[in-house]
Formats: sequence, C-alpha cells, structure tokens
Amino acid sequence: MKVEPPTPDRIKRLIRSAIHTHEEQFFQTTFQKLPPSTPTKLDALIESIAMLDDTSEDLPREDSSQVTFHELKADPGRPGLESFMKEVHKLRTLPPPHPIRYALLCACFWLRNQEITDNLVDLLVQIIHRISVRAERKVEKEILNALRRVSNKYGILFNMAQKAIDNPEGIIRDVIFPVVSEQTLKDLIKEFKHTGPAYRQKIHAVLLR
Repeated sequence: MKVEPPTPDRIKRLIRSAIHTHEEQFFQTTFQKLPPSTPTKLDALIESIAMLDDTSEDLPREDSSQVTFHELKADPGRPGLESFMKEVHKLRTLPPPHPIRYALLCACFWLRNQEITDNLVDLLVQIIHRISVRAERKVEKEILNALRRVSNKYGILFNMAQKAIDNPEGIIRDVIFPVVSEQTLKDLIKEFKHTGPAYRQKIHAVLLR
C-alpha cells in the first residue's frame, strides 16, 4: 500500500485555504479586541471622508457588488486622490459590523499614527537645530563685535617661553612685556574665553533664554 502525496493543485488549494483561515481569524480577533465605541467612531470617520467622493464628479463610480476579496486586499497603487477614494470605496462595501472593515481601518490608522509620530520627531529635531544655529550666530556676532583676534599665537608663545627660560628670575614687566605687550596678552585671554569651553557655555545660555 502506497501513500501518494497530494497533487500540486491540491497543495495550492490547501495553502490558499490556510492563508484565508489565518486572515479571517486575525480580522475577527482584532475586531473583538476593539472597545465598543471604536466601530461607531470609525464608521463616522469613513462616512465623513466618503462625502468627498460623493461630491466629486471626476472620480469613477463603482458598483459595490463588483469588489472582490482579492480586490479588497490589493495595493492602492500610486498615491493620489483617486487611489484614496478607491480605498474608501472598498471599506464602504463592507457593511458594519464586518470584522475585516474595522481591522483594516485600525491597521491603517495605526500605521498613520506611527508616520505622524515620526514626522513630529523630525520636525522637533529640525526646530532644535534651527534654534541652535541661531544661538551660535548670535554668540558669534557678539564675539566678533567685542573680540580683537591675535595673530601669530605660536610665535608669541615661543618668544614668551624663550624669554622666561633666559631670565627665570626676571620680572614679568621687564622680561615678557618688551616681547609681548600687556594688551596683546589681554587680547589672547579674551579670545580664549570666547573660543574655548566658555563659548559653548554661552551658546547654551542663549538657548535657555
């Protein structure tokens, strides 16, 4: 006695049946988990959107009886008003309280909620970036107005170091100032304060205003 495997056609039918059963169970389970008030709110939202379809003369009219289950699951196609209205038409063909109707609506709005959240995060990041850029520009403008940049800093440092080593017991005014003036040293100190860690602290203070 031989056990013959099912034919390819029978295997395809079994797979389609299993997929269909899984989808029906998914839609039914999703529908049962909805709060009692959700279906009514979803119906009202769909009807308000459908009013756009009723007032448009350019969009094609379709017979609800011609929409099959496979058409219902088909991708909407290219983004646009016509595609959007076709999707609304699909949902209107499912009479309440049809589980597929509400499961698809919940999936659609859940995904849209994620998209809106992502968009809000992106917008917040852009706003923070703009505020930071404006704060930096404001601080830089204040610095440029009050700052006299010192050139040849390495040369100045070398001369100061050389003089300090050559005259370790000397007085600063007698040893250093002839090489680097007191005003130059003050300018160096001011420049460092405006370009070092204090610069970032000032930007942070402007951001908090």
